[in-house]
Amino acid sequence: MPRAQNVGFRVFATIERPPREVVAAYAGMETVYLSDAMNRFGGMDGNIRPAEPTMRLFGPAVTVRVPPGDNLMVYKAFEVAQPGDVLVIESRGCTSVAQWGDLASAAAKGLGLAGVVMDGVLRDLAGIRAIGLPVFAQPIVTPNGALRDGPGEVNVPVAVGGVPVLPGDMIVGDESGVVVIPRADAAAVLAEARALAAGEVAKQREFAEGKFIPEGLDALLRRRGCEMID
Repeated sequence: MPRAQNVGFRVFATIERPPREVVAAYAGMETVYLSDAMNRFGGMDGNIRPAEPTMRLFGPAVTVRVPPGDNLMVYKAFEVAQPGDVLVIESRGCTSVAQWGDLASAAAKGLGLAGVVMDGVLRDLAGIRAIGLPVFAQPIVTPNGALRDGPGEVNVPVAVGGVPVLPGDMIVGDESGVVVIPRADAAAVLAEARALAAGEVAKQREFAEGKFIPEGLDALLRRRGCEMID
C-alpha cells in the first residue's frame, strides 16, 4: 500500500534545478524575448509587478502554497531554499492581508535568495525597497500582517499569475513582468530567446536606415486572405 501523505501540509525538501551554467546564463535576459521564445506562453498576468521598477530577478523556483492570510510555510521555504533560488508563493490572490513585508525581505536577502514572486500583496513597502531584494506581487499595499498557523506546502505545483509553476522551473522577472520557463526547456528557451534578441538588434538597424515596413507584408496578408482595395 502507498504511504499516506498529509496533502495540504507537507514539505518536499529536495528538488531538481536546471544546471548551474544554464541558470547563470539567464542573467540580463529580458522577459519579452523569453515569452516570445515560448510562443507567448509563460508570462504571468500583468498585475504581478515589481515593488520597485528597477528590480530584476532570475533563478530556479522553490514553490510555496499558503492559505490566504497565513505565511507559516514561507519560513519553512527559507530553510529549504538554496542561494540563488526564487520563492514563488501562491496565496489565491489574497489582497486583504499582506503575506510579505520588510522582515521577510531581510531574511530572504540574508539567505542569498534571488527574490520572491507572489500573487498576494505587500506591507512595509518602503522597507522592502530599502532592502533591495527583488519582490514581485500585486501592486497593492495593506497594513494587515499574516498569521503563522498553517497549513501549507513547499515544493508542490502552484499557480501564480495565471501560470503553473513547478519546483525547479526558471523564473525571470523585470519591469515587463514575470516569465516561467519549464525546467526541462530552460536551455532551449534561452538559446531561442538569444536569437530573437539578436533579430531585434537587426530590426533596429533597419529602422535607423528608414526601413519601417517589414518586407513581404503584402504577401503575408494575401496568404491570410486579406483583400487589397485601391
